[in-house]
Amino acid sequence: MPIYKMELIGDYLFATIGGEKWLVDTGCPMCIGNSPLVIEGRYILVVPSRSKGGFDPVHVSEQVGTRIVGFLGNDVLYPNGCCIDLRQGTLTLGLGESDGHPVPCHLERVMGQSVQILSTQMAGQVSRLIFDTGAPLGYIRRSLTAGLQESIGQRDDYIGSTGQWHHTPVWALNIDLAGQSKPFHWGILPEEVESRLFEGNLDGVFGGELCRQAKVTITPGGQGLSLSF
Repeated sequence: MPIYKMELIGDYLFATIGGEKWLVDTGCPMCIGNSPLVIEGRYILVVPSRSKGGFDPVHVSEQVGTRIVGFLGNDVLYPNGCCIDLRQGTLTLGLGESDGHPVPCHLERVMGQSVQILSTQMAGQVSRLIFDTGAPLGYIRRSLTAGLQESIGQRDDYIGSTGQWHHTPVWALNIDLAGQSKPFHWGILPEEVESRLFEGNLDGVFGGELCRQAKVTITPGGQGLSLSF
């Protein structure tokens, strides 16, 4: 199983492969970039980067202040499973034994791509959240904020799909995961993005903060997920 150095830069997760930094992005169905990607001697298909409102390696590099060459998508992260272990600073491709606690999840097509949907308790109800490590902050539907206490602050967050900065209030909400209740931070998306992303009965996006609090193991095929706090 190949193991690569992983680090947190500006709240984003990056793996170093072949001396180049790649954004670890479970919200991206395929690898995107402008550099060859070789894993254990095998060339991986990389879709050439074309800016979609600023969501490309060049713009992300500008936001974090360090050069990245692409996004490591689910065509690499899902097939044989992977382990995202920020405490050890490693990304392992291929699944060994998991010592974590399983979290209810399944694959679902959202906006034409397969992503993991986590089911968890949030604000007193069962919520369905897209797991997207490419998002540094979590997001919830505006309607879920109606009964919450006052936000704990404000944040300017870069929205890749629009290529623009977005000013959002931030709430700290405890989420029940793997038998534990943990606090995570949540904002709201621009209305036009929310209306596209949260079609159907989706409630939000669980961003990369999950990996900052726990070791995350994704089972082969992306069919399961377990956490070690």
